[in-house]
Amino acid sequence: MRFGNVLARNASLWTYLKVTLSQLDAFDKLLLWVRLITSVGIIVFALVLTAFSAASPSSLYLGKLDTSSTNILEGLFEKLSTSVVSAKLSGINNGAGLTTSEILLLTRYVDSQVQNVPDYIKTGVYGWCSMKRDSEELWQPDGTWREVRNATTSTKCYREGAQYLLNYRQLLDDLGLRIVLSYAYGYTFENGVLDKNNTESLKYNKFMKSSTGTKNRMVNLIYAVSVIEFVILISIIIYYSLRNEPLQSKRCKILLHSISLMKLVAFICSLVAVIEFTILSITMRQKISDELESFGFSYHLGAGWFACLWIFAFLNIISCLVWTGFEWCITNNDTAAPSDDNTSTLGVHMISLLESQSRDDGKDLEITETTASPLKLTKTETNLTRYSKTQRLVEPSSFIF
Repeated sequence: MRFGNVLARNASLWTYLKVTLSQLDAFDKLLLWVRLITSVGIIVFALVLTAFSAASPSSLYLGKLDTSSTNILEGLFEKLSTSVVSAKLSGINNGAGLTTSEILLLTRYVDSQVQNVPDYIKTGVYGWCSMKRDSEELWQPDGTWREVRNATTSTKCYREGAQYLLNYRQLLDDLGLRIVLSYAYGYTFENGVLDKNNTESLKYNKFMKSSTGTKNRMVNLIYAVSVIEFVILISIIIYYSLRNEPLQSKRCKILLHSISLMKLVAFICSLVAVIEFTILSITMRQKISDELESFGFSYHLGAGWFACLWIFAFLNIISCLVWTGFEWCITNNDTAAPSDDNTSTLGVHMISLLESQSRDDGKDLEITETTASPLKLTKTETNLTRYSKTQRLVEPSSFIF
């Protein structure tokens, strides 16, 4: 019984769609499909940017921080060797260069610092994932063991919530790279705890607080756009059901104006979200490049996520054009008043008709024209009849998309 009811509802919906489409011409059908596809696409891409990114941050990520131990090892070794050479040059002995034992000690120390650092970290909208390629010893056919680098890849993901934004300095502390913090920012440690009360740290915390608030607002704007588009989808069905009913023309116009206004609001919200997300990510990439590039770190924007973001923006632009554009820019509901030339031509035809009728009736025809008033044609008979060229003969019509 329930299956029969569902089938009946689907059949009635299909019949409704067929009847609605049959009442539209080719251009209106194309316009309807564009409106439906763009609205559905906006909702889908809004969910991809938020919900899908939260469910799978390793495949659809906002950015990737390259933390390869090889690159960090080279960067740290260069920094430490430069520091040691500078210290020796400023000393009493004024020695130049490093001895073999010093190079060996530096290499061992730096290698111990980056032993458990992941190869890269992918940051998403609601969390982050760390990826590390592990080495594995494999048994060879010749009866020996051989270490194979990057044999397996281990991934660990952490969900932080809506307030999450990549805090790369705190991440370095969590990964045990305090030596990088010391050399890059001059941070100090007391009893193994990072001192966060210096000027540089306070400045960075202010930047992170502002950036986190901006990111949260932009995510909320994307959700708001998806909700508005869902309301618009329902309104489209109602609008096209009332569109061809003369008695519902007033409601139809009100609904059309409401949809156009909602489209404009959704377009503005989406544009702000796209621009702010792009600026925020580029700023983050630039800061990491300026501060940590010499230590072997690099930050890259997520190509897939930002491709979805700009498709989301493009669909909002098209959707706004096919609704608000037609409603406010293309549609012209004002009918121009007839020109004097057209009216004068109309008056000539009326004169001919009146002259013919006057000859048939044997009545006189009096034509008067003054500069203060429009041309008037007066037919002399018992009841005075006047024809004014200012009379509007055609009612204005409106063109509604």
